[in-house]
Amino acid sequence: MNNHNYEVLMVMNNNVILTKTLSDSKEKVLIGKGIGFGLKKGKTIYLPDEKIEKAFVTKELSMKDEFYRLVQEMDINVMGVCEEIIHMAQDELGELNSHIHIDRIRRMK
Repeated sequence: MNNHNYEVLMVMNNNVILTKTLSDSKEKVLIGKGIGFGLKKGKTIYLPDEKIEKAFVTKELSMKDEFYRLVQEMDINVMGVCEEIIHMAQDELGELNSHIHIDRIRRMK
């Protein structure tokens, strides 16, 4: 990962944001403690690597479309609580499989 300037496309909660890199227009889901706090859609931000715990880039259009559809169908507050639980589990248990974030969304539907 590199330091990038991003445009915020969606704030899912305080720890998860959907962004687009300004340098190459790649859409990414970024996860990191507090990175979404106080942000609004359309804002341009700079995030250093140490603030980003996970970054997801969907290369297959079908997976990207499924992710967006799932996110739009779910309650953002519930998603936020789930993300906090994942962070607490990682604090206690260590690194978890990165697919837990997408699998959690599928199961919440």
